[in-house]
Amino acid sequence: MVPTLMEGPNIVSDAKEKAEVLNDYFCSQSTIEDGATTIPNDIISFQSSVILSNVIATECEINSPLRGVDISKACGPDGISNKIIKICAD
Repeated sequence: MVPTLMEGPNIVSDAKEKAEVLNDYFCSQSTIEDGATTIPNDIISFQSSVILSNVIATECEINSPLRGVDISKACGPDGISNKIIKICAD
């Protein structure tokens, strides 16, 4: 159990609020660099000759699952925080 936290002048004792305070803190410790970032080849577990083309998706089809991301879970191999993913969907 996480003890009571201080966030500025506020005392946080609710479990959900403490989780959000800690998540905000840890997210603030990382930076998102401007520019394109390439994903290292070593995280790709398979190679395929299949090429996807003409994929059509609506904004809703993309944003709906992104909004459902659990921000309490760890990020994937791309290193992008689930909170960032969820914020981008909104």
